[in-house]
Order: sequence, then C-alpha cells, then structure tokens
Amino acid sequence: MNDVRCFGFNVFSDSLSSILLNEPAKTLATISPNSYGISTKEIESRIALQKAEYLVLEGVNFALATILHNRRNIQKNQSPELFHHILNRLNNTKGKVYILDSTNEVPNKIKIWAIDEYPDIEFTSYTPLFKDEFDDLDEAAIITSVMST
Repeated sequence: MNDVRCFGFNVFSDSLSSILLNEPAKTLATISPNSYGISTKEIESRIALQKAEYLVLEGVNFALATILHNRRNIQKNQSPELFHHILNRLNNTKGKVYILDSTNEVPNKIKIWAIDEYPDIEFTSYTPLFKDEFDDLDEAAIITSVMST
C-alpha cells in the first residue's frame, strides 16, 4: 500500500483495489482542510486520523498541499470514489457495512438509497446520543453493537 506523507499524516495514494476487505474491520477516515484544522486543536481528532488504516482525501485541497509542500503527487482517491468502490466490492461478496452516527437520519437515508444500488449488502447502524465524550457504558454499548454485526 502506498501512502504520501503530508503535514504529519500518511494519506492513502494507491489503487482502491489495494484496500483489503477480507480481514477484520478496517478504519477509513477522510482528511480535508477542515479535518486537518480540527486536528491541530483537538488531540483526539489528530490521533484518530493518524491511526486510520486508510486515510483518504476529502476534496482536492489537501492533494494540492501535498504537491506544493512535498513536491509529490497523490493519487486521486476522494471519498465519493472510495465509497462507491467499497460498496461495489462488498455487494459482490455479500458484505456488511456498519454506520455509526449521532442521529438516525444519515444511516436511514443510506439504507433506503442502497436497497436498489447495493441489494446484497447488509447495512447495520448504531446511533448513540451525541456527547462531547463517551463514558465507559457508552463505549461498551458501541463495542457490543459493532461486535454483534
């Protein structure tokens, strides 16, 4: 897997087909000027982006920064392309998608939309109430939900 280092992050720069789906769950995250800015102020956000197994572009601005700062080009793998690529692969293998969000609105919209586009994927979601920080009980509920999928 190829990454390009930029502003302290390893940004995915490879063919989408190199993303492994046949192993235990992987963490996908996106980096944008906004998420980068947040990560400079919030250590938890920075750690989450740094620990993501696949950190992909959200828009072209971060790619431009990589070219200007490192003089290295980065493969265009923005989140919409990644989203559809992963869903196509999961649909072909009758895979599962787990969505964690603070409301039911987005997961429900994705599930309704995906019925026609990706009928062979099993979608599961969990929507804990939004909090600045989760306590041990919240974290246990999230882990239980993920593990039961």
